[in-house]
Amino acid sequence: MTVKMKILALTLLFALVLISVSCGSGGDSGDTAKGSDTDTTSEENRFDPSAGTEKEVAATTGTSAPVGDMGEQRAWFPAVVLDDGRVLVAGGKSPKWAAGAADTAEVYNPNSNVWEWTEAMTDARFQNAMAKLPDGRVIVAGGRSIENRAIDTAEIWDPETGLWTPTLPMNQAHETMPMVSLGDGRVMVIGGADDTYAPVTTVEVYDPATNGWVEIDQMSEKRIWHTATLLSDGRILVTGGGKPDGPWIKTAEIFDPESGLWSSAGEMSVSRSQHTATLLKDGRVLVVGGRGKRMTAEIYDPSNNTWVSKSDLNIPRAEHIAELLPDGRVIVAGGTGSRDNLEIYDPSTNSWAIVGDMLMGRYRFNSALLNDGRILLIGGQALDGILAATEAFSLDIGEEIEATILNVDPSAAAEATPIPTATPVPTPTPDVQQTVDLQFQPTIDHDGSSNFHVATEIPVRMGLKQKMNSPTGINGIIVQFTELIEDNRLTGGTATVRLELFTPAGPLGGAAMTLESGQTKPTYKKFGKYSVGLLSLEPDPVTIAEDAKVTVVVFLSSLLR
Repeated sequence: MTVKMKILALTLLFALVLISVSCGSGGDSGDTAKGSDTDTTSEENRFDPSAGTEKEVAATTGTSAPVGDMGEQRAWFPAVVLDDGRVLVAGGKSPKWAAGAADTAEVYNPNSNVWEWTEAMTDARFQNAMAKLPDGRVIVAGGRSIENRAIDTAEIWDPETGLWTPTLPMNQAHETMPMVSLGDGRVMVIGGADDTYAPVTTVEVYDPATNGWVEIDQMSEKRIWHTATLLSDGRILVTGGGKPDGPWIKTAEIFDPESGLWSSAGEMSVSRSQHTATLLKDGRVLVVGGRGKRMTAEIYDPSNNTWVSKSDLNIPRAEHIAELLPDGRVIVAGGTGSRDNLEIYDPSTNSWAIVGDMLMGRYRFNSALLNDGRILLIGGQALDGILAATEAFSLDIGEEIEATILNVDPSAAAEATPIPTATPVPTPTPDVQQTVDLQFQPTIDHDGSSNFHVATEIPVRMGLKQKMNSPTGINGIIVQFTELIEDNRLTGGTATVRLELFTPAGPLGGAAMTLESGQTKPTYKKFGKYSVGLLSLEPDPVTIAEDAKVTVVVFLSSLLR
């Protein structure tokens, strides 16, 4: 080979290396990334597990199934989970209505998988905000009207009557803004755009006692498409914002209800708009994605007012959804360009993993974590138009993940960042033991597995040391029969057993539950959202502890009302 040929070969090899490095770069391009978020098929395949993903798919997987379609096509609408487990949606952009604004509202029933109409709102609106009040009612505020301009109206929906009642108007029109429920029962609307389409710094608080709105201290920056997160200590974190085509905002700020003032929360690593911010179980906040093909994620720590970058997503996302799972992980789905997959972030390992696909790609949609553990994915925008379609994604956590829930990893606990400013959530104190007159499903026998799941209201007959998860291991209560304390029913006394109770967040502790001689109604104890009932102890009386079997049921505490 001649010298010229060798030089030519080396030059070609170097060029190929440069091309390979350039094509393989999947990181966030920083504040200069302001191109279109509609990606080509070949680019998306680079992140497809079937095409050889760059990141390992998690042990956790899931599947999506269709549920009943909404009566209305909706995008840019709010959703809230009601106290009884149903889901309310109101307004949104729909092709059926002038300027896209819909006045309709409907409720999803997870038991029947059916959407039902409720009374229409007084005003049509999309890009509106919604929040649940302490008494279970729901307030809707602002949004764009049928004239395609921001409005200052608000109204409250009562789940008991299904009717809307207007509040006094806000002091300024707001659209595309977040709404946060404060710990004292009031509700705060933060920023957004006014009826001239201009972003604002205005912040208003609704007080149910007066049915009116009051302006409070303004933010330091005008924000639209930003996030607002209620922290564990009662303060409110606001991040990013900016119109979809830019410029986007890098700063964050915090509102303190005690002082009534805003203060700086520093800067994120990149500017963000149309991103998500999720409160983690340890009090920190995970911020994900945003316009400009953001693949980055970072965590804000309120204890020291700092930001720390975390592992990148598998694909860039904006206009996506994020839900905190009961086990402390965060699932995100969809995004601009009609993304169809879902991925989970695990704070204990700082890793993202794709866990499955939706039935259809969507963005500008909404979601809800249902009581049975499913994730409801609602409406939104697809490549061919606005959707009425709804699907429910179910996670299969498997025994390996179940063991992680029940057995705390000491090393992971040691790495957790303490949050001095956060208010710890107390372990629920059980109510005084009572009996209940409820009709449950027929009793089933435990199958002997270590990962036994059953829906609520289905009693389970199980032996010593066996455990049941109801409704699922990531959303509900885990009950284990650990001890027969005594059985004096033969002489007209009581029998007492010990049950150990867990949630995905950790142990609830033990509960001693008793049955009277001849008792026909179940004994129950209430543990917050769920209650545990003891129906029977067999045989009667128990003479050998190892032969004892209890029949236990988990049901929603709301059934006791």
